[in-house]
Amino acid sequence: MPGDSRAAISLKPIETWVLRRNAKFGAFALPTSFLDHHLPHLILTLSLIAMDIDQPSVSQPIRAVRADPKKSKRKADEASDSGSEPEIDTVDVDFEFFDPAPIDYHAIKHLLMQLFQSDAEHLALGELTDLILSQPQLGSTIKVDGKDSDPYAFLTTIDLNTHREHAAIKVLTAYLLSRAKSSFTPDLQTVLHAALEPSSSAKVGVVLGERLVNMPVQLIPHMFRMLAEELGSNGQPSPFTHFLILSRTFAETAADREWAMEEDTLAAPAKKSKNAKNPSALTAGNSLFLYHPEDEFTARFASHVADYPFEHSAPRGEDAFGVDSRGRMLLVEASKLPELVQVMMEGCS
Repeated sequence: MPGDSRAAISLKPIETWVLRRNAKFGAFALPTSFLDHHLPHLILTLSLIAMDIDQPSVSQPIRAVRADPKKSKRKADEASDSGSEPEIDTVDVDFEFFDPAPIDYHAIKHLLMQLFQSDAEHLALGELTDLILSQPQLGSTIKVDGKDSDPYAFLTTIDLNTHREHAAIKVLTAYLLSRAKSSFTPDLQTVLHAALEPSSSAKVGVVLGERLVNMPVQLIPHMFRMLAEELGSNGQPSPFTHFLILSRTFAETAADREWAMEEDTLAAPAKKSKNAKNPSALTAGNSLFLYHPEDEFTARFASHVADYPFEHSAPRGEDAFGVDSRGRMLLVEASKLPELVQVMMEGCS
């Protein structure tokens, strides 16, 4: 079904959104007319801003407050004095799923750069994006402004065995083996190396997917569901034996933890700490947290979960502010994908 919308999900209401990482950003108000005509661009802009200033969290919403600009400051002051939040109006948004298309090239490449962070420039992402777009019947994108607009998310898989001679896959495979070796789960490197040998009967599909921050997590299981349906179309079994799902985690620095403790100390007694009311801040060990809440469910089905540092990340001191991003690989047997999708659908609903 190339080029055609395959599904539309209307979240009523959409996740509401507010920037709150830095004290100088608070609730904001916009005229109703602006929201009515510019919501898709507003979401994109806020998401891009949040990538720079916000700790990653899908459940930490952005609130688009519809209000009279002349009254917004007074209402914000009253809400601050009373300890309550301003009244929020919701906006309905239809999210449409499309096959990957050539018009998505720059957006998908940008999302791949977000996925690989500081290592992105070393991974031939232009060629990798071309390979993704060469298989339009596999994977999906999410858009809100029609098929000719930029996608806010994508998900697909590439056969590492079949495309082992492709220039981008050679670079990516070497990178993944290197990062697996540097992780806290080094035996994954051994398993992957054996599975990717030309003589191996294994078929490994690397699952590539990323999205703008604050995309509703409820949409992601549907992307996995459609991917599973495409791989098992016409009643045929999946061509893969394993999926290597790539994701990201982050670690808070000592300076961040100190800042958070000070914020909680100054907060009202009834206010919980930000991690206590943030269900996506799920620990992965003692200090790692998940960017993507659905990774909690994926990890339950994974034979190996490897967290690794990005190879080209800049050195960080103990007093550095901002999240310390890491990479994550999850190896899942292909036969477990249908059950994983079901659990993910239930857990993210």
